[in-house]
Amino acid sequence: MRQALICAVAAALLGVTAAAVVPGTSVAGEATVVYDGISVTISAPDSAEPGTDFSVEVAGSITGSGFGISDFSLYEDAAWYYNEKHLVRVESGSLIDEEGFLWSSSYANTYVLNATAGSHKYTFVFGDRAFGHTWYDVAVEIDVVVADAGPALCGAWRPPLAGTGRAGRTIPLKFTARTCDTDEFYRDEAMLVEVRSSGGDFIESMVFTGNPHTGVDVNGGAEQYHANWDTSRSLAGDTYSVSVFFSTGDTLTRSISLR
Repeated sequence: MRQALICAVAAALLGVTAAAVVPGTSVAGEATVVYDGISVTISAPDSAEPGTDFSVEVAGSITGSGFGISDFSLYEDAAWYYNEKHLVRVESGSLIDEEGFLWSSSYANTYVLNATAGSHKYTFVFGDRAFGHTWYDVAVEIDVVVADAGPALCGAWRPPLAGTGRAGRTIPLKFTARTCDTDEFYRDEAMLVEVRSSGGDFIESMVFTGNPHTGVDVNGGAEQYHANWDTSRSLAGDTYSVSVFFSTGDTLTRSISLR
């Protein structure tokens, strides 16, 4: 059940702009439309996970309006069009919030939302309501992809990886990932392998390239992942944490001491 919670009411009449932001799972995108003295902006993360809150920020302003009367609305997955007077007419969709008569020429707010898996479109509509016969709206949209993180994974390291190694040599990092419920091999080309020192300092990271000499390879026949860690002699004398971060949110970690 999608739920919209207003985390901070932006009273534009008082000059207050909502600023509390709940981070999504990716860098936020932004879209702006300017038309006949009205500027409207909407921003949101590119993606989020089902059941995870994310922020949608909206802002609208009118320039050159002496009366300062406006209205706004925010929709999810709306089908809409402009009529001959440039007023937005919504045919379907879920209304998140609206105000039909706002004594201000600007409005801004941050909404904390969550949604089911799929691609969702958020439409912010802001309009001038100073004169009845010249009302008009401006709409702006942004998409948020809510993607299921995937099944829970049970990972395991594979030989010849050992708890110790010699600095200056190549250490093969081999591991597998299987779904915990069905025990099927899980191919994840969006995973990340990261190496850090005992003090937490970043050493190296590897992503999928299809070649273990340049990144991570996935061998479906052997049902395993393979990456070669080319260590330098300067790494001797410390214990390193090698972690695999799967796109499902699962992790696989082990320690390797270099001598």
